Amino acid sequence: MKRTICGIALGTAALSTALLLSSCGRTTINASDYVTINIDGFEEHGTAYAKVDVEKMMLENPSAFETKDGGSSLLGALSLEVYLEESLKGELDKKDNLKNGDTVTFKWDDIDTKALEKNYPVKFKLKDKKIKIEDLEEAKDLNVFDYVDVKFSGFDGKGTALIEYKDGMPVSNIRVILDNETATLSNGDKVTLKFSDDDNIVKENCLQDGYNITTFTKEITVSGLEHLKDVDLFDYLEVTFSGTSPNGTATIKQKDNSPVQYIEYTASKTDGLSNGDTVKLTLSGNYEESGVKPAVTEKEYTVEKLPYYIKELSQIPEDTMEKMKANDKDIFEAYVASNWDIPESFKKMTFLGNYFIKPKDGIDFSWSDDHWENKVYFVYKINWENDKGKGVYYWLSGYYDMIILEDGTCSFDLSQTNISYPNNNYYEIDDHGYVYGYPDLDTAFSKIITTKIDKYTYENTVKED
Repeated sequence: MKRTICGIALGTAALSTALLLSSCGRTTINASDYVTINIDGFEEHGTAYAKVDVEKMMLENPSAFETKDGGSSLLGALSLEVYLEESLKGELDKKDNLKNGDTVTFKWDDIDTKALEKNYPVKFKLKDKKIKIEDLEEAKDLNVFDYVDVKFSGFDGKGTALIEYKDGMPVSNIRVILDNETATLSNGDKVTLKFSDDDNIVKENCLQDGYNITTFTKEITVSGLEHLKDVDLFDYLEVTFSGTSPNGTATIKQKDNSPVQYIEYTASKTDGLSNGDTVKLTLSGNYEESGVKPAVTEKEYTVEKLPYYIKELSQIPEDTMEKMKANDKDIFEAYVASNWDIPESFKKMTFLGNYFIKPKDGIDFSWSDDHWENKVYFVYKINWENDKGKGVYYWLSGYYDMIILEDGTCSFDLSQTNISYPNNNYYEIDDHGYVYGYPDLDTAFSKIITTKIDKYTYENTVKED
């Protein structure tokens, strides 16, 4: 608790009265009798305050402040009191950090009292006033941190700290903080508690309540944080490939049993995939809050088992080739039967080989371009003969966008067979019949292949029999 001590005068005994009448009828006032020195605080931390009680001085000495005609000053009592307060001033030689046994002296300023003594029947005696300090209570030592707990939570490397105050804190308005980053703590780290306000301010505030702060910081070692678990998060990602090579796509799905809510990643590529390509997944994000430390942060997946567009003539299975040739035979014979005036003129259909085309790398096709991922042409020599004569010409069929499935079989649309009928190019067999085709292989190659070599590469196995 605080203690206020009234001053104990030192030296001669106090006069029985503050009034001393001079031989000339003036009232002598010992101004020090109206000085009160108060001591607040606690041992070694006492504070002294001094006051000159002018109001009391005027009340106890009314005749000293009357004019010669017996009336009060023309300034009025209130104005005189203010004047006295401004005139009768002094200072204490000691004010702070006082202890029992110390002597405190009130010393008057260099005051000129002649103006007062000229207008009033008063004479001032200005002597220093001393007191000896007694009965200051000892301030109690206090370690504020005894009333503070720090709780650690989270995981090693991503721990957090929370300050909790215990009941029974004897002082109020004291707040402590941690002088550290508290969002990435690891076991064994050191954190320091300190006051949020300046230490001197805290000290003074506590002394007013009778407590002496003994410690201003406290270091605490972080402990009790759970260890992060090394987890291969890629075990919880399912990567599947779909579509047709070289236009495959990758689909990445997080499994339901994942130990984290959301696995963040970037993929090097997810479309335009071919068999043999690799897709790299790279983890991003923060998983420590879930107690997980990624065992690896990158993983590559190889694209495989996608159906793929045939890129070489040799990739077309033999049974597919035979199926196409059989289809060509059926188409041509049906055409002869329904369109030739003399179907018997057809004598022979000889397979000469193939043209095969595929797009060049990096080629962009416009909407008006013929665009195939691949196309194979079957080239046939047609022999005809009747009573008007005989001859040969060349007829072609085409199959496109052929795909090899996972089981090795070839997929294509047999119903979309292209028949090469040259526009306005026909050959008369007799006065009533003609056929569509090419007169020779050079013409066929020029019309079918040469017109496309700016965008396609080709293979040619056609040989005249």
